[in-house]
Amino acid sequence: MSDSCMSEPSGTAYDDAFLTLQHTCPALLIPVVNFLFGRSYTRQDKIFLSSNEQVRKQVDGGVQKRISDASFHIENSRGLTQRYHFECQAYLTNGMILRMLEYDTQIAMKHPWKRKDKTNLPKHQRKRKSETTLVSLPCSAVFALRHSKNAPDTLNGGVEKLGQVVEHYVPVLKVQNFSIEKIFRLKMYFLLPFFIFCYEKKFNKYENNEIKLKELTDVYKAICAKLDALERSEELNTFENKTICAMIVHVLALIAKKYPNIKNAVESIMVGHIVEFEAKRVYDEGMAFAKGLLQKTIDEQQKTIGDQQKTIGDQQKTIGDQQKTIGNLKKALANQKKASANQRKASDDRAVASVIDEQQKTIDDLKKALADQKKASDNRAEASAIQQALTMIRDKMDFSLIEKYTKIPLVRIEELAHEQGL
Repeated sequence: MSDSCMSEPSGTAYDDAFLTLQHTCPALLIPVVNFLFGRSYTRQDKIFLSSNEQVRKQVDGGVQKRISDASFHIENSRGLTQRYHFECQAYLTNGMILRMLEYDTQIAMKHPWKRKDKTNLPKHQRKRKSETTLVSLPCSAVFALRHSKNAPDTLNGGVEKLGQVVEHYVPVLKVQNFSIEKIFRLKMYFLLPFFIFCYEKKFNKYENNEIKLKELTDVYKAICAKLDALERSEELNTFENKTICAMIVHVLALIAKKYPNIKNAVESIMVGHIVEFEAKRVYDEGMAFAKGLLQKTIDEQQKTIGDQQKTIGDQQKTIGDQQKTIGNLKKALANQKKASANQRKASDDRAVASVIDEQQKTIDDLKKALADQKKASDNRAEASAIQQALTMIRDKMDFSLIEKYTKIPLVRIEELAHEQGL
């Protein structure tokens, strides 16, 4: 987490706001990622939060746990995934790039992947497939709540081995460089709780000057008005609007605790705007109920699928037994052919050939019957899966879950939904 502030007993208010926003309103991170890394994600792209706990083994065998501020990955509409890591700092420290390298390496180690190596050797000389295990460092950034004039825009680090260097650049997002106009123009509403840092150095002037204090409160009235406008246009939902306001109050309570006039004036605006922060409780209860209902539905669907798979397994066993019978018949036919070859010397070749033809016909008929039975079994299995998918579609389950449990391709599921008018 962020380092403790030099003049403050705890910096947890900033970290709490940072964690609350990412966990309750993760979509607010998307414009920040787009700004820092030149991406073009939308709110329709999927964002997945990862565990913030990083474990480091010590030389003496002990374990040290470190908590990062934000670790997540985003999957775009084409299914491409990229991992990201953010740290929120009250102050930039000299060793920050080393911390970022440590965190990023630990995050990467949790998600290794293998690359098949190319080789020019012929196949008969390849004893086994050659693979290289790789880890991919996340795109990371540092949120600097305070910074000096000489603070860098990028923290530069890297790893060197035998003269070769893999460089790792970490952009620094300087919160105090963002005006209200810039925040709303870039849709970086995630920064609003930390906007008060832009005024921190002027607190002494605002505290005992009503005109100056009114300038500050007017800014926060404008923030409330802009947030309400975004809610009316459905760019933000009510929960996101109220959560941002609640986090503004949360950060203000710490940063302006020695300035009661400022604290009370801004709080009165924001708290009045929030009215009552019950949205999170209602949201959490609703989500818990929805998750329980969804899990119950999935369990029932999985049981049905299991029963159907058992039926298909029994049918496949029957087919296997029939194939074994055909094999025995083939073996008997081969023996009869061998016997007939010896009999041809003393018997009528046409009579023996007739017997063989009849037996071959019997085998062909059995093969055809077996093929018809296997086709019917496959049709029943497909019909059962389609029926199951239709039920899950009508239950409004996510198409990716339907694909997972019915094994029906996503394109076919979308066709079924279209045919049913769902």
